[in-house]
Amino acid sequence: MVTTVGDKIRQLVEWAPALSLVSAISAATTAKEQAEGVLNLMQFVSAKTATPVDDDLLERFEAVLLSPQGQELFDYVVKLVTAVAETEIEV
Repeated sequence: MVTTVGDKIRQLVEWAPALSLVSAISAATTAKEQAEGVLNLMQFVSAKTATPVDDDLLERFEAVLLSPQGQELFDYVVKLVTAVAETEIEV
């Protein structure tokens, strides 16, 4: 598939809001703000598809993530990923 520069620019413009959402996730100061940012990004991506499967999955994921147990799980994952990222690995 050959894409032109114009096609690439249109695609960049179409997906630019996703970059802003990713930036908001990385700038979030609490795990709750990060979770909300992840949900916003998932909603944006879900809206780009024509299948109801991702909408259904998003609805369920949102319900779980916004529950106290889901928030606890998200907090744990954020702490785990942060700890791994801060660990120096010798090669």
